[in-house]
Amino acid sequence: MTDWQTTELQAALVNSLVDQSQGQASVNFGPRLLDNQGTPTWLTLRHHLLTCRRFCFSVAFISDAMVSNLKPLLRQLAAKGVKGQLLTATYLNFNTPKVFAELLKLPNLEVRVAAGAGFHQKGYWFDHGAYATFLVGSANLTAGAMLGRNQEWMLQLDSRAAGAFTGQFQQLFARQWAQAQPLTAA
Repeated sequence: MTDWQTTELQAALVNSLVDQSQGQASVNFGPRLLDNQGTPTWLTLRHHLLTCRRFCFSVAFISDAMVSNLKPLLRQLAAKGVKGQLLTATYLNFNTPKVFAELLKLPNLEVRVAAGAGFHQKGYWFDHGAYATFLVGSANLTAGAMLGRNQEWMLQLDSRAAGAFTGQFQQLFARQWAQAQPLTAA
C-alpha cells in the first residue's frame, strides 16, 4: 500500500467512524453504506471484480440472471489469471440445478456448498493486494438484489491486508470452506 493510500484509508476511517468533522472523507476508501437505489450494487461488485487479484463470495441465493451477468466477466478475469471462490448453499432450495451446472462451467471459480441448514450469508471479499474490500449486507447474487429492483443495504469496508477485519474474514471463510462440499455435476 502506498503512503498516499495509507493516509487516505486513515482519513476515511476517522471521518466515517470517529468524527466526520475530522479530515476529509476519502472517495476511495472507508466505510460506505450502499443502498442499491442510486447505483446498483452490481456496478460496485463489478468494479471490485475488475480491479482485484482474487475474490471470495459467500451468498445463500444465486439466480440464473446473475450467473448470466457473471459469466462473461469471470471469463475476462480468467484471461488475467484472477480466480475466486464461491460458498453457497441449498437453503430453502432456492439455487437451481441449472445455476449449479452453469457455475461448474467457470474455470476460474471454485464452488462449494455449505453444510447444514440455515446458511443465509451475503458477503463479498476482494483482494486488492495491500488492502481488501468487503461488501457485507442484505444482497444475494440475484438480479433483484444486484440490479436495483430490491431495496438492499450493503456495507462496504476497506481493510489493510494485515488488518484485524481481514484476518477475521479469512479465518471464518476458511473454516466454513473446509466444512463445505465441493460442487460437482452429481
